[in-house]
Amino acid sequence: MSDLELKARAASVSLSHQELHGMVVGFLAASACSSIEEFSITELVALAGDQALTDESAVLDFVGDSLANLRDEDLGFRPLIADDDEPLTQRVDDLAEWCGSFLSGFAAANATGRDQLPVDIQEIIRDFATLSSMGSEVDLEDDEGESAQDEESFSEIYEFVRVSVLLVLALLDEQNPDAQPEIRQ
Repeated sequence: MSDLELKARAASVSLSHQELHGMVVGFLAASACSSIEEFSITELVALAGDQALTDESAVLDFVGDSLANLRDEDLGFRPLIADDDEPLTQRVDDLAEWCGSFLSGFAAANATGRDQLPVDIQEIIRDFATLSSMGSEVDLEDDEGESAQDEESFSEIYEFVRVSVLLVLALLDEQNPDAQPEIRQ
C-alpha cells in the first residue's frame, strides 16, 4: 500500500481512495491550484459531504501529497487505483470510479463553465464521462477474466487517463499565466 493510499484512508472514512483521489485531483486541476495554501478545504467538504472526511489535518496532508504528485516535474502523476497485482476487473472498476470522481471535483472547482474550456479539455471531459460508466461490465476475453490483451488494453486506457490529466493541467495553466507551478508546502 502506497503512502498516498494510506493518507487517503486517513483522510476519509467513507470514500474509497480512488474516489477521494479523483475528486481532489479534479478539483486541483480545475482550480489551477499550485500550493496547498490556495486549496479550499471548505469546497471539498461541500462536495464530499461533511461526514465523508476525517480531520482537517489528515485531509490537507492527503491534498498536499496529491498536489505534489500532480505537479511532479518528472510527470510522475498516477491516478490512485488498485495495484497491478489486483484482479483486472477491480482495476477497471477503480479507474471508472476515479474518472467519475475527477469529473465531480473538476465541475465543483471549474469557475468558467464547460463551454468556456479549451476544446481539448471538453473532449477529455467527454472521454472521462464515457470511461466512468465502463465499470466491470467490460467484456473480458477468457474465463479467468484476464488475458494479455485485456491487460494491455487496460494499460493503454490508464495511460490515456494519466496523460489527459496532465494535459488538462497544462492547458489550464496556460490559460492562467499567473498560476505558479511551484509547489509550496
